[in-house]
Amino acid sequence: MIRSLDGKSLRAGALQGTLLPPSTVPAARAVVQAPATIGSCDGLTLFGSSSEGQAGRALTYSWELASISGSSDQTIILGVTASVASLPRDRARFDVPANTLYGGLTYSFKLTVSNWLGSSNSQTVQVGGGSVYKRLIRCNFVCNVPQVVKTALPIPSLSVAGTQLRSLTRDQETIISVTASMSAACVTNVSLNYRWEQVNALPSGVEEFAGVTLSSETVRSERAL
Repeated sequence: MIRSLDGKSLRAGALQGTLLPPSTVPAARAVVQAPATIGSCDGLTLFGSSSEGQAGRALTYSWELASISGSSDQTIILGVTASVASLPRDRARFDVPANTLYGGLTYSFKLTVSNWLGSSNSQTVQVGGGSVYKRLIRCNFVCNVPQVVKTALPIPSLSVAGTQLRSLTRDQETIISVTASMSAACVTNVSLNYRWEQVNALPSGVEEFAGVTLSSETVRSERAL
């Protein structure tokens, strides 16, 4: 049926048409988000949801274990490879259980994203061994990190009370509280030490929390920001 703008119509026979691709195919770009540090008892979660180039339709995702280095034991290599291959690997989120990765080895995981127009792109992230805690963890996830450190020791999980961005008036005191815990399956009866640090100074250059106790779960400043 062919219909004109003024509402008139004409019944036509079978018509054939060809849907042409765009002259410039939007390029897919893989972007991996990963934690900067994971502890010896933690699993690994990688995100590819920030990847670009959908071209109007959902991207397809494919995760793979690209390589393992640091061991020549084929039993370990084949075991890890088989375990990773059995995981769901066609989603934006990729979860690797804690018992899958052996300590002291370096693993390379690759994400390949493709759009429906045939453009594809890959990014690789490494998970390597470490022997000490990170002194400070200032962010949960970092885009495009080339390497994730898996420590030889467990690390606590942190949760800061309240929203990430807060608005205060000058007559309000500043109170920030954090909850930290260790994995019960890994460590018990462990006391945690706290250390706060002001990352960005005020425009005047004054450190807001100078002279304030920074070694407890809660940091408090009586002077408004």
